[in-house]
Amino acid sequence: MGVYAQKSSYLQLAQSTQPKGFDIDFDWFYVNTDSALLNVFVQIPLQQLAFQRENIISNEELLDSESLEKNDSKYITTYEINLEIYKGDYEDQNTRELVQRLFIVDTVIVDTYEQTLNPYLNSHHLSSIPLDVGTYTLHITYQFIKGLASLTGVSPRKENDSGFDFRSNNRRKKSDTHLGKSFYAASSLQENGVLLKPSIEADQIPVYFLEQADYETYQYLSQQDNELSYFTWIGSTNRVSYGSTASIAVPYYSISHLNSLDIDIYDATIDSILWNKKITLASHPFYSLRSHSKGSGISSDGHDVLMHNFLIIELPTEKLNNSTYQLRVSTDAEANTPQIIKFHTYWKDMPTSLYQIDVAIDMLRFIVGDETIDPVLKQSNKEKLAFFNGFWNPKDPIATTPENELMTEYYRRIDYAYKTFSTTSEPEGYQSDQGQLYIKMGPPLDIERSFPTNGNVREIWTYPNGEYIFTASSGFGDFKLISTPQKLTN
Repeated sequence: MGVYAQKSSYLQLAQSTQPKGFDIDFDWFYVNTDSALLNVFVQIPLQQLAFQRENIISNEELLDSESLEKNDSKYITTYEINLEIYKGDYEDQNTRELVQRLFIVDTVIVDTYEQTLNPYLNSHHLSSIPLDVGTYTLHITYQFIKGLASLTGVSPRKENDSGFDFRSNNRRKKSDTHLGKSFYAASSLQENGVLLKPSIEADQIPVYFLEQADYETYQYLSQQDNELSYFTWIGSTNRVSYGSTASIAVPYYSISHLNSLDIDIYDATIDSILWNKKITLASHPFYSLRSHSKGSGISSDGHDVLMHNFLIIELPTEKLNNSTYQLRVSTDAEANTPQIIKFHTYWKDMPTSLYQIDVAIDMLRFIVGDETIDPVLKQSNKEKLAFFNGFWNPKDPIATTPENELMTEYYRRIDYAYKTFSTTSEPEGYQSDQGQLYIKMGPPLDIERSFPTNGNVREIWTYPNGEYIFTASSGFGDFKLISTPQKLTN
């Protein structure tokens, strides 16, 4: 289980991890040295879309009087993204050469209002465009999407057009941190565009991360003889979902002149190789990799495009902690130095406190005394991590899973307390009486609110051990604990 070492407060972390827009990821998928597919992966949090409540009835339901009587309504929205691809980094708009145009229109339907506000529910769309390998300028417009666009796999055309980094609220700064993204204003994407350049050097081996998927959600299908496997594309960020199984795909053309590959996963934080595999290419199967035609836009005639053969190697990513690693690829070529590809396991709904070790330890104050916490916070990051792991690892209820379920529940309660009980007078909701009780006891069995005629509003939280009574201390949602269950006496 990994936490990060950059110093921040909980409030800074909470602000930096909130979605400020949507993501568009661009990545070359090389077919050979001269031609490639440009993958365009769109991921939009549902809370960035404007939903309307409508009655949606299928043709079958129109014939069913019972369905009409139910009058079930859903929430629906449509968004549009238009992508124009021009050759090179042109100087004169009057002479620019349009190479490709991609128009994405998608409709999203959900059942509940709560789903429309969920930052962890996303609309996904993957398109692939065949292009000659080279430099291009992309112009992007979009409609019906709130917020700014976060782009990966591209670079700004001008030094003064580098987007905004919401982590620091300053112009973008180069950083490998998981927190914060650079976002581009719609006007900048439309007027100035961004540059797309080849992502692989001539002497490098293209390596693509794929995640295992089921039939309903796959984007790529691999086949060797009668063996079928289903994958989703991870993208240029190489972010593997925490606790999931991932594979790498290497195109045959890039390694056909080699006899073997040596692949390992290296953890720089402990200077150790965690996994190694040596592959003899003559005896290792190669797979045909095809795109899922449904909605992928990979070919104009709507059929699957058969990709060149790929070497597909499963990685033990489901056993890795939530951290950053190096995939190192060595070949039998003379004077070879390992090719290093960074990737990290990414816990998309990770509790906020776990983004920073000082915050994670500080939040233990609700169950551990200050006399224990204060000295630890003065130690080195290595000592802090040792304390943190020493505290939580023995409490892991299911040691066979990568996630410590008890620890996750504890820090999720802190997030809930912050979001639910923060007020103007108490901006840190986990410090309130209700927040601290929720952190320690979890959700109550029942909450009863009363409005006495001659007194302040009261809330009674019922737990298995009795009732906890709060009274409003102001008219702004602040509640103070005034009564706890009496200890039973014999």
